[in-house]
Amino acid sequence: KHVTDAHDASSLVCATDATLTIVFTDGGKLIKSATLADADEHTAGTKVYTFHALPESVDGFYVIGSKRAVLETVPATQTAAEEAWKANQEDKEWVDIVVYGAHETWEKQDVPCTYGGSVTVKPWKARVEVSAITCDDLGAKNRDTDLLSLGYEKVTVTDFGLAGTTFQTLTENNVMTANDDPAAAVKQLTPAAGKVWSWNIEPDATANYLLTLNATVDAKPFYEVSSADRTITATKYQNAGADLAQFEGGKIYKMTIPFSESDLDDNSSLICVEATVTIENWVVVEDVKPVF
Repeated sequence: KHVTDAHDASSLVCATDATLTIVFTDGGKLIKSATLADADEHTAGTKVYTFHALPESVDGFYVIGSKRAVLETVPATQTAAEEAWKANQEDKEWVDIVVYGAHETWEKQDVPCTYGGSVTVKPWKARVEVSAITCDDLGAKNRDTDLLSLGYEKVTVTDFGLAGTTFQTLTENNVMTANDDPAAAVKQLTPAAGKVWSWNIEPDATANYLLTLNATVDAKPFYEVSSADRTITATKYQNAGADLAQFEGGKIYKMTIPFSESDLDDNSSLICVEATVTIENWVVVEDVKPVF
């Protein structure tokens, strides 16, 4: 459910004029709509789009769309557009996340019967992308040297996710194994090539989106575990050693999930995840200025 394409690092633009619809409004209600690419006047490389012969009742506009395509249904009111922008899009591909902006300025121009306005179009959602789950020291512990160590032969990840979201269930490629032959050991789980586990979430404090991973464990030969079920939960997120306080809208947070055998030893333990997080801004389409 939450396996999607990793974002395209070569182009983080959130939409283009071919996929954005501009909606001209009267009191927040749709009067006329068109794609930005259908503007009567537009010079390539500029942010100014001009539309002629609009009803004189027009008193504003909003712009809405996504990176992949024009929305199939254009919201008929500004309120509906804002709701679509903020609606649940938890498992959508990043190119399908709704972007939106309403006019920020609205003023009469020097040319008779001409009005101008500006808008910034951007995503509301923050996006979390997980590229790998790793237990680098799987199989390293041994009671001969550490009496408190259980020593695991296999870890099977059953599901994981962020608090308040739908968890991703893993039913294949979800087993980590220790092996005396390092080449045969599996200590990292990843989705298919070019894919990530992802969640598109409302911007909020990271404390409200702490990550939980559920797994079962198999002990090494001659070892026993009282219960095979294990749960580990992050206490916070860090970026370059600093605590990460907020997941901000319009940003993509890339991370891995590293844990150790010690994190699995106590089923009730809470851990601090040193997540490798790279924050990349989507490029916004901004300052669209229709001139009437």
